[in-house]
Amino acid sequence: DETSWQEVRAKVATASRQRQGPADPADALRRFQAAFPSAQDRHRRITKLLALAAGMGLQPRRSDVRSLNEPAIGLTRVRVTMPLTGSYEGLRRFVDQALRDDPALSLDLLRLERSDPQSLALRAELQWSLWMRVDVADEGAASSPARGLP
Repeated sequence: DETSWQEVRAKVATASRQRQGPADPADALRRFQAAFPSAQDRHRRITKLLALAAGMGLQPRRSDVRSLNEPAIGLTRVRVTMPLTGSYEGLRRFVDQALRDDPALSLDLLRLERSDPQSLALRAELQWSLWMRVDVADEGAASSPARGLP
């Protein structure tokens, strides 16, 4: 009978979990950190984000980049402040695609401004966080001052 077979599987799964005991918090943290891209991918990820904006018809101005350690969770946050000019539609498509392309990316700030109510062009400021794990070799370089990117 199918019902009794499902009950047996559920009991076996429950017994297996009980034998493993409680999860080790340090191990859970290591698994969490391992899910993020390496800090060595920093330049590639920033370049990809800027190229995506340009490919969507947006005009990026000088972007600022700042790396910050987040020691409580063992990650590095690379904050990218990106001023752009373009259409509302282009900005929406860019934000949507950027978040779909990089699951370790968050949008922290979105500010829109239209200088002329008749204009279709918007000025936008986006502030992104690229989250990444700190590899042992990268720990000394994980916190760096702001710098501009074209």
